[in-house]
Amino acid sequence: MVCEKVLNLGRRHFLRGGAVFAAGAVVTVNTGTAAQAAPADARIRYPSTRLGNVADLQVNEPLEVNYPDADAPGVLLKLGQAIADGVGADGDIVGFSTLTIVDGRSPAALTSERIPGAINLPFPDISPTGTGHLDPNRIYFCYCDGIGSSGSTKVAVRLTSLGFSVRELIGGLDWWKREGYGTEVSDDQSSAGAA
Repeated sequence: MVCEKVLNLGRRHFLRGGAVFAAGAVVTVNTGTAAQAAPADARIRYPSTRLGNVADLQVNEPLEVNYPDADAPGVLLKLGQAIADGVGADGDIVGFSTLTIVDGRSPAALTSERIPGAINLPFPDISPTGTGHLDPNRIYFCYCDGIGSSGSTKVAVRLTSLGFSVRELIGGLDWWKREGYGTEVSDDQSSAGAA
């Protein structure tokens, strides 16, 4: 279950020196047993670090940042219009983590349309040798066609079993587009891109 309140709080804290917010609704893949009690909210203190000058941000020009450390890449983005939970004088600045997005569909499906920057890693290709090029320190967000497909769940479970940190984009490409996010067409027909 995803708590929208927690996600929005995370995005605010990222810009003030807090947690990184990832776009889209996500859940953690858990292959263990069910929890006996709900865990308490995490209370993590992140360092207060100057990431950039808000006045220097240009509309739709991401500012690359690493926060809270060099292994946590992200961007600050000025949208040009106020949004709920946006920060800055105009309420139009958001922060996003730059994570690896994994398209679990076939290479042919990837070339027709994908989430921008996604790499293709179909379920049959996921093995210790087939994932050797992936960085084990990154977080991987998996998706497939949509709510009626289980491809992303299979990919996420298999990657998790190999020790990767994985999240699943609920609703897949279908819901990504319904939320108004863009897609791209890929000319790359390889089965796995660089991480």
